[in-house]
Amino acid sequence: MTPSEIYKAYEKGANALKIFPASNLDPSYIKNIKAPLPNIPLIVTGGINLENINEYLDAGVMATGIGGLLLNEDWLNKNEWDKFEALVKQYKLTVKDNE
Repeated sequence: MTPSEIYKAYEKGANALKIFPASNLDPSYIKNIKAPLPNIPLIVTGGINLENINEYLDAGVMATGIGGLLLNEDWLNKNEWDKFEALVKQYKLTVKDNE
């Protein structure tokens, strides 16, 4: 997670680096990493939600991962796929065009 570790992994051939858990880090940490390492693609996972996804994207990550907050065991057990679809649509509407 340190700039040195990120740089070493990238130097050894990683196409992108996953920063986990993002919930333990403020998006400003990503900005601070991206300042000296602007060409290294970063992906954040762990704690990404509708309220903070744009903050991480604005900080310069290439992508975010959404896992546990997207999966609802009750919806799975009841085959309520429409609720998953509605939540995914919320994410699509929430994320600003960062290109």
